[in-house]
Amino acid sequence: MNLPQRSPKETAAPKNGSLALVRELVSGLGASKGTLLISGAVAVLVGLLVIAMLPKLRGLGLSVFSFGGILFLAVMLIGLLQPQDLLARRKQRYGGIASVAAMAVIGIIALINLLSVSNEVLFDMTASQQYSLSPQALSVLAERLDGEVIATAFFVDESSQQQPVESVMVARMKDYLEEFARQSDGLFSYRVFDPERFPDVATKMGVDQWPVVVFEEISSGNQQTVLTTANPEQEFLTALLEITGLEQKAIYILDGYSSWNPDDLSADAREGFGFAVQGILSDSYAVRTLNLLQVGQIPDDAAAVVAVAPNREIRGDDVALLEAYLQGGGRLLVLFEPNPPPTWRDFIARWGIQVLDGYVVDLASHVAGAPLTPVVGQGQYRDPHVTSLMDLSFFPGLAPLWPADQPEEGSAAVDLRLLAVSSETSFATDDLERAVSLASDAPGPFIVGAVARARDPIEASTSSAPSETPGVVAVFGDSDFISNKYFYAFSNGDLFLNVIGDMVSDETLVSVRPKPVVFREMAMTPKEFAFVRYTSWLLLPVLISIAGTVVWWRRR
Repeated sequence: MNLPQRSPKETAAPKNGSLALVRELVSGLGASKGTLLISGAVAVLVGLLVIAMLPKLRGLGLSVFSFGGILFLAVMLIGLLQPQDLLARRKQRYGGIASVAAMAVIGIIALINLLSVSNEVLFDMTASQQYSLSPQALSVLAERLDGEVIATAFFVDESSQQQPVESVMVARMKDYLEEFARQSDGLFSYRVFDPERFPDVATKMGVDQWPVVVFEEISSGNQQTVLTTANPEQEFLTALLEITGLEQKAIYILDGYSSWNPDDLSADAREGFGFAVQGILSDSYAVRTLNLLQVGQIPDDAAAVVAVAPNREIRGDDVALLEAYLQGGGRLLVLFEPNPPPTWRDFIARWGIQVLDGYVVDLASHVAGAPLTPVVGQGQYRDPHVTSLMDLSFFPGLAPLWPADQPEEGSAAVDLRLLAVSSETSFATDDLERAVSLASDAPGPFIVGAVARARDPIEASTSSAPSETPGVVAVFGDSDFISNKYFYAFSNGDLFLNVIGDMVSDETLVSVRPKPVVFREMAMTPKEFAFVRYTSWLLLPVLISIAGTVVWWRRR
């Protein structure tokens, strides 16, 4: 009897039944590979978006992201099991490598995103550091807060009820509250209420107008209110200092000897220095005016006295008051204009610095087209503690300064520290129309600014009970560089404020400060101006011509 013969494949089938089943399953899933791939991509994308935009749902986002990764791995596994021929396996290997690389890139991006969300890091890329807290604010928040402080802000949610300017101010106040909380290591927090929706909270805190922010120290219950302000950092910092009882040093502006106005905030004012006063306030100092004729004394809380552009003779009684103040360890900053009154010259010379006649003309370093406006750069700064971070500074109409004669033996000694000097080619002249040095002109370099420390004035007998802290006298040969017109130009304002911080020994304030948004003009020396002019006229056209010639030569 002849039985039908089975082929080898039919004979082996029962032994490989499970493998055949797997292949059939894989073959069935292979038809859905595209759907699985798209689903995995969507899951990964949704997971990343949830992690980035909804930190509170981070766990859900990670789960969705992980599910997408599993779908990707499933697609790869299907590809490994499905093809049989050599060509397909080669394609599969390349596809697997590409898939692994894509998964690695996605994983790295997800990890970076997760770390950035978990550890918030901000970068301020603006040239004037518009969105960064000043060093003094960081110092107060990180080092000088001893107890918990909470700020309660009352802002109306419906921004349509606010004026556009007020809306911008409220937005800035919110930003600074957030930044204060981020930098305070948990000691400062804030909350926001709509006073129209929560009138009971507003009534409880005594608020009857808004927008407003109420600062409160939890332990003492001290409160300070800040209304809508265009300078939230300054106002918030002042409120913190007041409710925590931290000492606020006072800077006094000497009144009665100058026509310059410390209250003038017009941007183009040549004899107004309101921006400089705002800078002092932003450094957490109080600013007050001082008329010695009316008061008859220098207040005990005076961290420094500032005299700007004195153009009237100083009274003998006021000289005596200032010298007594300096002998007791006081600080005086004087910003002269060329050819100041003789009594002011004599007074400052007794503390180590002479003011010479005329104007400084700097042939090598000046604003283009204005040799009477010397420019001071890195090579001309002399005190790295004050000027190490400085850019350029310029001084429109500079009086030449020079060290006073050295005291005789037994007289008071003066420690003179230079801040900046003019170039070697500078000279002093009274002729404002002449830019050529004559033999009769006093040759430079001259002192632009200096700080003198002494316990007694020169040629004065040593005090019977000298102060342990020497008096400090800082002098500049120009006042225009702190006027509103030039204060925010380059490093002019930083130089002025850093000198004040150095005088009162407040090292945390010696730095480059954030500036408001201002027009940023370029000041160049004649050499720099010529370089920019001729490179823009000639360099680019020459390079384009050379490139065109090379291309033509290769293609001809």
